[in-house]
Amino acid sequence: MENSKNELPKDAMSALMKCEEILFPNLHILLKILATLPVTTVSVERSFSTLRRLKSISETALVKTV
Repeated sequence: MENSKNELPKDAMSALMKCEEILFPNLHILLKILATLPVTTVSVERSFSTLRRLKSISETALVKTV
C-alpha cells in the first residue's frame, strides 16, 4: 500500500493543505484562488435569464404604447 504522504491531491483544497507556502508562495496563492472560485456558473446564468425576461417585458410595453 502507498503511504498517504505520496498520494496526489484530488481537489484544490487538499492540494492547498499539502502545499507549503514557504517553498512555493506563488503556487500557494494560485491554489487559494482556485479553491475559492465557484464550481458552476449558475448565478451568471440566472442573471442573464433575468435580463432576458426584463428585456422581453420592456419590449412588450414598448409595443403596447406605440
